[in-house]
Amino acid sequence: MAVSGKKLQTYASVLCATFCQPCSQDGETLQAEPYCTVCKEFMCSNCTNVHKKLKMSKFHALLDKSRMPIAMQGESDAPQSTETCNIHPEELIKYFCSPHQSLNCGHCLAKEHRTCHVDIISEISRGFKGKKEYTDISKAISELTLFNTVLKRLKPN
Repeated sequence: MAVSGKKLQTYASVLCATFCQPCSQDGETLQAEPYCTVCKEFMCSNCTNVHKKLKMSKFHALLDKSRMPIAMQGESDAPQSTETCNIHPEELIKYFCSPHQSLNCGHCLAKEHRTCHVDIISEISRGFKGKKEYTDISKAISELTLFNTVLKRLKPN
């Protein structure tokens, strides 16, 4: 029986789980070297080098072959933060402080916002998706994108 949001951990999936996931999207089967605990993804050495250079992922925790999981974990549909804190670049922004109207990481929260009413951004975002405003904005963005595409085609070079 399949469970929503989970991948079955069959024998085949355990074998495939140790291959680089980004490369497998291009049909390549390269051996995974580390596992990124933030992205929840297995990577080859080339992808790891890029991962370590990118601003948004260079501080992610990577597990080497001896410590990385052997199979895919259950995947969550919950939005994940990818923005790092300006003050603590190794930390991801996960909290919103209503009184100060600021985005914060766990360190900022513990040091500067202990007495504030703070919300978890992923929980706030779940509440917006089903609302009319979200639907209207999504529709407007789609229409503007389509309009921009049509304009580009009509515009003489």
